[in-house]
Amino acid sequence: MTANEKDRDLLARTLWGEARGETLAGQIAVAWTIRNRVNDGKAKSWWGEGYAGVCQKLYQFSCWNKNDPNFAYFERREADPVPRTGPSMDRR
Repeated sequence: MTANEKDRDLLARTLWGEARGETLAGQIAVAWTIRNRVNDGKAKSWWGEGYAGVCQKLYQFSCWNKNDPNFAYFERREADPVPRTGPSMDRR
């Protein structure tokens, strides 16, 4: 699958929302999880279709859930840049 600009934006936002507090290895692991789900080889995948479908699949990546503190950043226009700071990722 070829990724377009919207796909890259959704992937970046998902990585920011899910893994910005992780090590580089943790961020790469989240990115590979998304990529593996996009490229699972199924015509109709449970994970969703394409990067948008996978990243925004209900309850898969919490940053897209409306009750997640990160979602407020994603509710804005898609053209807005991902902020450099945001809600704390320390949920332990």
